[in-house]
Amino acid sequence: MAGYGTVRTYAQLLGMPDHARVLQQTLDEEGMADKKLTALAESGINLDAATGA
Repeated sequence: MAGYGTVRTYAQLLGMPDHARVLQQTLDEEGMADKKLTALAESGINLDAATGA
């Protein structure tokens, strides 16, 4: 995710707003996926793996 943020900032600095917008959209999508995966892990998946269930 840090890579997308860095490249997005470079695109902004280079005057490429369309590229920056697409990169921001991708960054937002990655952030949502991270939150969903974290919620799944915290809801019991990690506990099941630890106990062999």
